[in-house]
Amino acid sequence: MNIGQRIKAARTAQGLSQEEIARRSGMSLKGMSYIERGHIEDPHISSVSRIADALGISLSELVEEEPVAAGKAEAPEEGAAGPARITKAKRKHIQSAAVDVDIMGLYRWADEAERQFETLDREDYELKDVRSFHTSFIDRLRNYQRYTYKPLRDQCEPDQLENLERVEKRLMDLRDKVLPLFQDRRIIKRLEDKLNRELDPKKRAELDELVQDLAQDREHQAAGIEEMSPTVGESAG
Repeated sequence: MNIGQRIKAARTAQGLSQEEIARRSGMSLKGMSYIERGHIEDPHISSVSRIADALGISLSELVEEEPVAAGKAEAPEEGAAGPARITKAKRKHIQSAAVDVDIMGLYRWADEAERQFETLDREDYELKDVRSFHTSFIDRLRNYQRYTYKPLRDQCEPDQLENLERVEKRLMDLRDKVLPLFQDRRIIKRLEDKLNRELDPKKRAELDELVQDLAQDREHQAAGIEEMSPTVGESAG
């Protein structure tokens, strides 16, 4: 079974049309049809990856060949055009490229999340902004650990695994910074609210001093964290 036949089988099993898969994957209907019918025997890895995402299956499920039982293989008739098949070497190349794409996606995520964190930590953003960043980052990290962590590692070559562990450690370090920032901002916000309601000048002065101390402690903690550098190759916790 060639890759086009696998795509068609997966699509029809889910009751989806070519139009729907083309729309989900951002491809033209004509291109989708050509791939399924085998007119494009060696589609680009990016196209196959988008189709896999549209079908909700892994890339390896589209490129992995089914084993042929001994004595069951039939030679094609002379002059007949047999179905295009992806060789073992080609399949391994596609899987390796797909892993590289996934790892690079994690690096882009880490870069963007670190920039956002630095902005939130240094500027006077409201608690709701910090909460929004904290929630979205932790949810995405949880989904990665639950659904992607093990399958991605299982497909990694040694050099890819080292690269993956490096970016995973960056994400884990950021996780350890995000929660204290959120908690500190929440405590400070509550104290500020209480301060605004406090009428006794003496108590107001005490609360004001406590708010300032908490803010300074958070700034010192952030400055200390900046001096840390991740250990290359260390496994993420």
